[in-house]
Amino acid sequence: MDFNTDAIRGNWNQIKGSFKEKWGKLTDNDLQTFEGNFDSLKGKLQSLYGYSKERASSEIDETLQRLKFKGSEMKAAAADKANATIDSAKDKVDEASRNVRGDDYRH
Repeated sequence: MDFNTDAIRGNWNQIKGSFKEKWGKLTDNDLQTFEGNFDSLKGKLQSLYGYSKERASSEIDETLQRLKFKGSEMKAAAADKANATIDSAKDKVDEASRNVRGDDYRH
């Protein structure tokens, strides 16, 4: 899978946390050293977990893809919440405007 290197570096703390959670044998120093260098990470996973090169690559790709999906879900949820807040604010402004004009028809 092809991931944008700048995006990976920009989100490295989140990625690092997910890698640490998935592969607890990786040290903080290991993860700091890798910072987007997945060939080194693959080698480390091979030595720590006995993964084949293909499995290490696949595991990394799956983890990155899951993070990308999670990020998309969080972005969509934030947009939904923002839209709901905007709609609520519009309703309150409309109601206040009707009250000021005196055309509140609710009884």
